Amino acid sequence: RAVEFGMAQCLAEGCDLLKKAALYENQDVGRTLTKWQEGGMISSYLVEISSKIYYKRDGITKKGHVIDHIVDSIDLNGSDTWFSLEATKLGVPAPTITAALEARFLSNMKEERVDASSILGAPEGADTPSVMKDQISEDLQGAIYSAWTCVVAEGLSIFVAAAEVGQWEVNLVECLRLWNLPASFLNSDMLDKMYSALTESQGNMQHVLLLPSISAQLQATHMSWRRIVTLCFASAIPCPCLGASLTYYDSYRSKILPSGLIRAQRDFFGGYGYNRFNEEGWYTSCWVQEHTDGLKRATKKLEKGANDEPKKKKKRKTK
Repeated sequence: RAVEFGMAQCLAEGCDLLKKAALYENQDVGRTLTKWQEGGMISSYLVEISSKIYYKRDGITKKGHVIDHIVDSIDLNGSDTWFSLEATKLGVPAPTITAALEARFLSNMKEERVDASSILGAPEGADTPSVMKDQISEDLQGAIYSAWTCVVAEGLSIFVAAAEVGQWEVNLVECLRLWNLPASFLNSDMLDKMYSALTESQGNMQHVLLLPSISAQLQATHMSWRRIVTLCFASAIPCPCLGASLTYYDSYRSKILPSGLIRAQRDFFGGYGYNRFNEEGWYTSCWVQEHTDGLKRATKKLEKGANDEPKKKKKRKTK
């Protein structure tokens, strides 16, 4: 369910971008989705039904399309938070899945969002980037494909971590097979490729994103992904899952993260200490003169206390 909502949110963000940045009408979005379904990299059950949704005219008001009359808020039930909570307990990053959940939280703040829309600023007119519709459509496929890959990778990583803690076997290949059954909400060409990649690896992998065929595809699409997320940010169009998945990808592929500064800040504040590259032991620094002076005072106090400690009298032995 969490993976379903993650993939659905990614596609919804993409369609929103087509309407708000490329100024597509509903039928234009429908045609684009149909084109993707007939030969694109994100051909799937989700794209197929979404293309039909954008074509459906409203039979109640006789005006526009049904999609424009559906309230943009989604209720939650108790199980919707389980996957993100489990990821937190296991210490497994799942930012895209969590972003999809938080997007639903925000969707339920409808009245607040309406009020905020008239108060908080957003770029307009000349401040918004100029766009090429064909380029957006082409890039968007790559961005959604990449984000979907991260959603599934996060889900499988949680399964693996839970299996290690619970000491039970998990068959990731079988998971993907079941998710990708005909008429499944998740059925897609992307899962087909991931299933093949996992089958070929025979379970010998460090992370799904590192499987050769998957990493090669991400290498081919990551610039499209970056252009789409950049366009969303510059146009003030929310893209919680497209953005979170790209951050996940870049964080995972980074040799060095800025966590060192946070550790230094904690050491500066409270002497919590840190370990160092290629060195044994635990360290703390006197970051400023005040720290050095404080260390000297503390050392003197300890030394004085040791010297002033009364010597224990030796017990006399009695015969």
